[in-house]
Amino acid sequence: MFYIRIMAALVLAFIFFVSSSHAVEIMGSATVNASEFGPNPYETNKKKIKAKAVEAACFNALDKYTVDFATARLSIYERIEKQVKENLDDYLICGSVIDESFDIGSNELSVVIKVKVKVNKFENAMEEASSSSSQGDEDTEPELILLSIFSRQVDKVKQKDAKVVKINQRKTSVDEDQTEMDTDTDYSVSSSSTETDITTSGGSTENSSETVQYKVSNDHSTIIISAVSSVFTTAGYEMLSLEDYTSDMPSQEELAEDDPTILDEMMSSLASKGKVSARLNTQIRKWTFDDANEEPAMHIIEGIINIGRQEKDASGNDSVTVTVAKLQFKSYKKFKGPAARKFDAEDRSTWRKKPRGKGTVASVMAKGSGTNPSAAITNAINNAAKKAAKELLDDLRKKGI
Repeated sequence: MFYIRIMAALVLAFIFFVSSSHAVEIMGSATVNASEFGPNPYETNKKKIKAKAVEAACFNALDKYTVDFATARLSIYERIEKQVKENLDDYLICGSVIDESFDIGSNELSVVIKVKVKVNKFENAMEEASSSSSQGDEDTEPELILLSIFSRQVDKVKQKDAKVVKINQRKTSVDEDQTEMDTDTDYSVSSSSTETDITTSGGSTENSSETVQYKVSNDHSTIIISAVSSVFTTAGYEMLSLEDYTSDMPSQEELAEDDPTILDEMMSSLASKGKVSARLNTQIRKWTFDDANEEPAMHIIEGIINIGRQEKDASGNDSVTVTVAKLQFKSYKKFKGPAARKFDAEDRSTWRKKPRGKGTVASVMAKGSGTNPSAAITNAINNAAKKAAKELLDDLRKKGI
């Protein structure tokens, strides 16, 4: 447990260092009327008119950045919108004008500018707003989340050949000259025959979808924990690795050296069935309520991360697209109603008997690049996991969790 916390902290520090200057570049545009500056305004008040247009274009870029926010994320942004707009320079770098034109007829100046969003500054403000209603004060113990997130890559793709029947026909003919004996009359006789060959290939008379076999892995658990932690720790949570959590189970301590662990069984189940078997989930649930478990996880985040094919980007680096197929937050905690008033985090008898789903995000994509495939995959997983975690936390906050 301590080791995981140290590793997560180190990776988080590395990620922060790499992304400290991270910025998103957007084009902002605006058109302003210069009539308020009097006759021939563009000649006498060019700087003032241009400054007004640039400011409007800067706000336009801000709108473009926030317009695609998910509903829950947009709700959090609305809490800091006034703060951002009143201190625009703290969040945006409104660069030089790259295009401008003045219409004498309409007395209007149009500009296009390049704007950089200070992502870290922006996200910090968002996270502070999202955690403003988080659990308790600084002395409150963080609630534990068990991360059950696996990565997978396509291992094999199988598809049945369609049933194909080929028919080949060969026609032969023979011409013969014959003589009628009684009349000595000559005549010709033609005869022909047809031979048919039938060949069948393929084993199915119907088209069928391809069967995809995945290779499931827990190799990227550290980077996943770090990415999710960077989002959820601001809301008063602490992550637990699935490997550490299950290794303390009595059933795992009794295993022989070559016996598969529960983690191995979960990965095998995911690879063959596409989901973790109910039997394995029951074992983990029982361990959560076992008195021998000194750090029971009140919440669970389950997820599947699909790693795409490696490609080369324009700069020649390796590039990978990763998709968080699903990320779901489940909880033993009772959040509303009379049961919530009786809930005690220290008393597991007040917990739900089975964790209940509280929020889900799906199909969250992100790219990553690096000087080698391993680095590209690591960066892509970090980007996708962090993006999905933010959307998930936004969804939970929207629901008052």
